[in-house]
Amino acid sequence: MEDSNIYPPGLDAEKIQELAKYFDFLTEEEWIAQDEYAYENPFTVDVLVPKELLTTVRGMIARHEADHPEEAAAAQAWLDRKSDGPGNFPPGWDAERVHRLAAEALAEEEALGEEAADFKPDGLTMMLIPANLAPAVRKLLAGHGADALAEPSPTD
Repeated sequence: MEDSNIYPPGLDAEKIQELAKYFDFLTEEEWIAQDEYAYENPFTVDVLVPKELLTTVRGMIARHEADHPEEAAAAQAWLDRKSDGPGNFPPGWDAERVHRLAAEALAEEEALGEEAADFKPDGLTMMLIPANLAPAVRKLLAGHGADALAEPSPTD
């Protein structure tokens, strides 16, 4: 039977299966490390996007990546860097750092109490966008009456 799925550029059914298998076997520590590491990426900015603008922002990202393949490749290379130690943690990471980050996040969430539930209001979705696209997305969000753009995370 022919595969009727449409895959993003560079992916096929086999690659999707490899990715699924990889993520299925990550420990909780490895998930935390992967998530935190993605936010340290100097090529991306964290954004809360109104759901009605998701298609527009995704289109902007696709056009930006097509126009700047070297930047897209550098951002992907950052995410693809392999472990430098046991536990498949990103370079420079270890279990102690992951535990510290998890404890800090939990303490922060507990300190915020019910305010934590309000962090991501209904109708907004968290996205990472290319840092060089941030001014255009900021303009789009401002025109929509949303100010949901965070600053890039500093790298360690």
